[in-house]
Amino acid sequence: MTDWYDGRARATFTITAGGITPAVAAAGSFEITGGTAGAGNEVSAVRIDGVNLIGAAVPHTGDNVTTAADVATAISAYVSNPDYTATSSGSQVLIVAAVAGAAPNGKLVIPYPAGDVTTAGATSMTGGAEQLT
Repeated sequence: MTDWYDGRARATFTITAGGITPAVAAAGSFEITGGTAGAGNEVSAVRIDGVNLIGAAVPHTGDNVTTAADVATAISAYVSNPDYTATSSGSQVLIVAAVAGAAPNGKLVIPYPAGDVTTAGATSMTGGAEQLT
């Protein structure tokens, strides 16, 4: 053999950006649209996939904004499995899964109004994503 040729290709590259994309918690919401203060006028439950997010009924205060705040406080204070937290914005109750990830996506938020309380705009949980590395 008079000549030997090594036929392997070689390349170099530089990583200029990257990192870990953190997991994101799913969120959903509903709105308190009506009601008055009085016996039996309440949000008796809020459920996601059959799990009740409040430990006891939340009475309507006579004001949709303060009632939404009270419902959000009740959700955040109650430990369910899986667990959720909530805030309010005006008369809307914004619910977020306590554990980030896609598992809650597509599960409907179902408020259970009682008496003369009314709700609207219930959404499915959306936006949850797993961590990407």
